[in-house]
Formats: sequence, structure tokens, C-alpha cells
Amino acid sequence: MDPVEEFARLKAEVRRMEERLAVLQAGFRSPFARRRSDLHEVVLRVQSQNVFVKERLPDAILADPAFWERRTTAILTVRPVREPMVLHPVVSPPATSATAPVQALAAREDIVLIG
Repeated sequence: MDPVEEFARLKAEVRRMEERLAVLQAGFRSPFARRRSDLHEVVLRVQSQNVFVKERLPDAILADPAFWERRTTAILTVRPVREPMVLHPVVSPPATSATAPVQALAAREDIVLIG
């Protein structure tokens, strides 16, 4: 498989899995959720942490370049360049009295039909 196509498919699969994960996580947060199976248990743990709220800093500090630094991150994204081709299965027409002899010949291994 082409690495670009594989990357695009994996990204789409991860996106679907993350969406499903979010739905399941939301369900497990319910106080009435079943969180245990025969093989696994989901443990809901609540924790607290201090969070720095930079919006509460004075404007003078927020505007001072001495407190800022530039960071660069490489980000890979996927975008379609064309719609994928949809392959439809080939359906043979039903045998009729006119096509039956040809289909019988085509079934033989010692005969190759050309054209």
C-alpha cells in the first residue's frame, strides 16, 4: 500500500477510534454506568491539580516579550486530492440460450476466449 494512502487511512481510523473513546468515556462518568466486565474494570478516579491561569496576569506582563518564546512544531495533516475510485463488482448477465454455448466454452480450461 502506498505510504500516503496508509497514513490517510490510519489517521481516519484513529479519528473514529478517538470519537468512540470519547463516547465511552462520557458514559463511564455516569454514576449509573456499568464499569466492570469479566475481563476488565474501568476505574473512575477524580483528581485535583493547580492550573496556571495566564489570563489573570497584568497586561504589562502579557505584553512583555521577555516572558514569551517561540516554539515550532511540525504538524502532518492529510487532505484528499481527488475522490477515491469506487470499484463495482462485475456482474455476469444470466445465461440465455444465446450465451449458454459461449459460457460453456469459457468454463473449459483448454480454451481461451479472446475479444
